[in-house]
Amino acid sequence: MLILPAAFALLAIAVQAQQGGITTGGSSQRPIYVSGKVLLSDGQPPPQPIDIELVCQTQVQPQGKTDSKGGFNLQLGANRFEGFGDAAVTSSAMDTGFGGALRGQNQVDGMSVMSLVGCFLQAALKGYRSDKVDLSRVRLGDTSNVGTIVLRSLASIEGVTVSSTSLSAPREAQRAAERGRERISRQQFAEAEKELNKAVQIYPQYAEAWQDLGDVLQAQGRAAEARKAYSESLACDAKFVKPYLSLARLAAVEQKWQEVLERTGALLQLNPYEYPQAYYYSAVANYNLKAYDKAFDQVEQAVKLDPTHTVPLAEQLLGVLFSMKGDYRAAAEQFRNYLQHVPPTADVSAVKAMLAEVEKRLAPSGK
Repeated sequence: MLILPAAFALLAIAVQAQQGGITTGGSSQRPIYVSGKVLLSDGQPPPQPIDIELVCQTQVQPQGKTDSKGGFNLQLGANRFEGFGDAAVTSSAMDTGFGGALRGQNQVDGMSVMSLVGCFLQAALKGYRSDKVDLSRVRLGDTSNVGTIVLRSLASIEGVTVSSTSLSAPREAQRAAERGRERISRQQFAEAEKELNKAVQIYPQYAEAWQDLGDVLQAQGRAAEARKAYSESLACDAKFVKPYLSLARLAAVEQKWQEVLERTGALLQLNPYEYPQAYYYSAVANYNLKAYDKAFDQVEQAVKLDPTHTVPLAEQLLGVLFSMKGDYRAAAEQFRNYLQHVPPTADVSAVKAMLAEVEKRLAPSGK
């Protein structure tokens, strides 16, 4: 019998993304080609040829441009070495900018990729936000179609990460808030609380200071006071997205699933493109409310929006939901993804047990 959690317990999601990079060597020596297309959110191709970028760790490298219809077909890494026409160029001269991950290989004919963990493709057009294609989730062959990358106009995003109230705050309040954030960075929470209280006393409409105060209170285990501070932040600026996520997190810890759906729903109306955590919390709420189809849709979106694996618990939940559908191959893949990206200090015994069970079911049938 497959071991499934009766209630999906909420765990900390602020995990460090595994650093990925491009490495070469081993058994894979063939250049990797990828194809696909870029469309605007209305289904039209971009108004001009645009760059397709490869992002690994924090490094961004243009790989080629789309054609007039938005299509692309390119060799990963091939354009990074333009100007190195001499086949005798040494590996030390051919640093990729990806932490020196690509070494010891002649690149005149392009690159061979062994691992693309932590790397993704995106399109680049000013005024638009791009979908991200996680290459570690793409089955790469000689030529791989990565599908459609959608560009969405930034004008359609109503939510803000910097509140307009911060621009109106008196200088004295801003200084107090800055001192508070400095104390937070040092984990001096009592001192940070004093400074942030001073900031909101000087300027009660200071949404970001209220948000930071809520974080400080939560860090000290004072959930009820943190909830009040987050609510004050939201009351000051309804388009400021951070308090929605903070309140959703608190509601999830308290297993107030309907409130989780309300908070995440409001956030995703303001910005549906940048918050995989919100989709994850929504999926957890739907799972616990036994709305499994909705949970599946939401957690799939969380995984899609998280190419750097900052929310590996989404992969765990997706594995559970694939298991419930009887898709054991997909479930095993998601459980492996989770185990690969979760912090080494996490207790992974339950996931290992689920992975062993789905692998046992997978072996006879190959489903």
